[in-house]
Amino acid sequence: GKGFCLRSLIAVTIQTVFMTVIPIPKTPILSDPLVACIIGGLIGGTGIGLLLRAHSSGGGQDIIGVIFAKKYPGVSVGKMAILTNIFVYAICLIMFDLEITVYSLIYTTVFALICDRVHVQNINMSVMIFTKQDGIEDIIMREMVRGVTKWEGVGAYTKETSNILYIMISKYEVDKLKEIVHRVDPQAFIIFNEGSRVIGNFEKRL
Repeated sequence: GKGFCLRSLIAVTIQTVFMTVIPIPKTPILSDPLVACIIGGLIGGTGIGLLLRAHSSGGGQDIIGVIFAKKYPGVSVGKMAILTNIFVYAICLIMFDLEITVYSLIYTTVFALICDRVHVQNINMSVMIFTKQDGIEDIIMREMVRGVTKWEGVGAYTKETSNILYIMISKYEVDKLKEIVHRVDPQAFIIFNEGSRVIGNFEKRL
């Protein structure tokens, strides 16, 4: 969309300005390459993850990652970063040496893991809601445009009936769902299961 494109242009411009202004140290800040790769991956992954959460990107392979993550289930921006860089590292192995290639792989792996953890839209959540109030499912479907499965349950101890709602959402939508449920029933019991795998008609929202 136009908003994503505009925000990405702004982000790339800001990155370019700061990478031009900030001086490069004459000697490495960290002498250990392994530590440098890990710290660099943590910083880079967090930065790009925050950009993606803000509906923007750092350009380049981030845009490819967002397109594939939206189109194919099980694909994330971090995974696409690893797949894309495999070809780069193959060339790196030919032109340089094995040690540089291994350090590059370590950096990209840390970067990808942190990026996907911060970019919480990639994480699916299955949610079960136990409530005695009616109508929560209608509000969820209207405000979140998510499908809800509803059935009636009975408490083993109290013998009281309650509504059981089941819904699949992204981790990015958790706060919105909690706000809707607590607005109608502050006493509702909610169970969140992170990292659920979905096969079928489920819209990934990035």
